[in-house]
Amino acid sequence: MIEAFDSKYARIHAEIQENADLVRRIYDTALVEGLKNEQPFYFPCGRVGDIPIGLDLKFSRSCFCFPEVVAKMRMLYDSSDGELDLSRVYARMADPKGSLEGCGIVSEDMSCGGAFRVWGDSMGGKHWDFLGEFFINDPSDSFPAAAFTVIKEGAGMVRTPVVDLDHLEVKPKHQSIYEKYCGQYETDERFMIHLV
Repeated sequence: MIEAFDSKYARIHAEIQENADLVRRIYDTALVEGLKNEQPFYFPCGRVGDIPIGLDLKFSRSCFCFPEVVAKMRMLYDSSDGELDLSRVYARMADPKGSLEGCGIVSEDMSCGGAFRVWGDSMGGKHWDFLGEFFINDPSDSFPAAAFTVIKEGAGMVRTPVVDLDHLEVKPKHQSIYEKYCGQYETDERFMIHLV
C-alpha cells in the first residue's frame, strides 16, 4: 500500500524543518536574491537525506500558484498510486514578516546542484496518460512543457519528472476535487517551512 500523499510530504518537510542550518540557508538565499521575474529563478540550497533541495523564487509561482500546484500533484500522485515521478519536496516558505520578503518555494533540485542537465521537454514516459486524464492539452503543447528529462552526462536519461504544473488547466470534470485540495493546501502547515 502506498504512503498517503499528505503523510509522505509531511514527513519529508518535517525533516527539512528539523535541519536548522538548511532552513537558515534557504531563508538567507530568499532574502538576498528576492523574488524574480527573470532568470535565474532557482537556487540549490543543500540536501536532506538523499534529496537535493533548492529554492524557487519565481514571483508568480511563489505568490500565486502554490496551492494549485500541490493540488495537481496530489491528483497525479493518487491516480498513479504514487508511481508518477513528482518532486519529492514541495513546500512554501512561511514568511515571518507578512510581506514578500522571505517568500519562495522549497522543492527537490532536479539538477542535483548542477550535476545533472535538465532539458525543457520530456523524451516521453507513462506520465502522458495521467496528464491527459486531468489536464486540458491546449494548442501551446503544454504537456511536454510540464515534464522534463534529467540527464547525467555519460549515463543518459536519469528521470522524466513532471515538475512544472502551474500552467496546466484542470478539466471541468475534476474541478470539484481540485478546488477542495486548493483550499486545503492554501493553509496546510505540513506544506510550509518556517524560519527557525
